[in-house]
Amino acid sequence: MTLRRWVLFLLLAAVALAAWALWDFRPRTQPALVYFVQWDPHTNSGQLVAGLRWVRGRTRADWVAGAVRELLAGPTAEEQARGYSTEIPRGTRLLGVRVRGRTAYVDLSREFESGGGSASMLARLYQVLFTATHFPGVDEVRVEIEGRVRESLGGEGLLVDVPVRRPPTAPRF
Repeated sequence: MTLRRWVLFLLLAAVALAAWALWDFRPRTQPALVYFVQWDPHTNSGQLVAGLRWVRGRTRADWVAGAVRELLAGPTAEEQARGYSTEIPRGTRLLGVRVRGRTAYVDLSREFESGGGSASMLARLYQVLFTATHFPGVDEVRVEIEGRVRESLGGEGLLVDVPVRRPPTAPRF
């Protein structure tokens, strides 16, 4: 093989490798189920209900972050008309998401733990848990507040000293 052909071969191989890398590592759009609460006034209890959103990213952390951002934005007007609401306080911000192994670490602003009683605190925790664990490979969530791991949340002292696993069925609050 002549030097000219060898250089041409290497150039074509580099272009093919770059095209494959760009194709394989491009951001993808994924469906995400975002979980809200629907309260039953007759039993004074709530249950989780899902709303469909689309999120874009390259990694599980990107998709979880996109889904949690959609969760924090709240239910759409159509979902509100169906009785969907959120127990997550207004002004709660997502500060970061990382996924290590099968655990998503979701860092939220301090507004997340303000106000509400035990049912409200449990509902908001499960809203984040079910939203984040919708994605394959994420089985549990560790909630952090302002970058710090907490043993408990809110005045009610909801224990979160270990990652919370998604139960087989959604609880009622």
